[in-house]
Amino acid sequence: MNSNTLRKTFAKHLLGDRAYRYWVLKRLFGSQTPAEKAYRVTRAKNGVGFSAPDAPVLSPLAVKVIGSGALTRLEDELLKWRLPKYWRQFTETRLMNHPARKLPPRAATKNTKVKKEAA
Repeated sequence: MNSNTLRKTFAKHLLGDRAYRYWVLKRLFGSQTPAEKAYRVTRAKNGVGFSAPDAPVLSPLAVKVIGSGALTRLEDELLKWRLPKYWRQFTETRLMNHPARKLPPRAATKNTKVKKEAA
């Protein structure tokens, strides 16, 4: 699938499925740092969670969905307009190391052995 197809498929799911919209909203909110959640602003440029202009609008909606589980019709329509831009966060594939996996020790080079012996 190319990126244009992924973007369109993501938008189609968002527009047609309220449960999916709410899930995406909660996942994005969950990606915010604790400070960003508390103050409803985005400061870190880490490529996850809400953008700076969306944080003050979408954070309260996420809290509302997490709490009561429902939004008004107008709030739900707002999600249809704002969430499609986050398609990359839900369609990228990345190679990640398992958190419990320890990285192999760095190989000792000739230079490091000499330094240790000199010390």
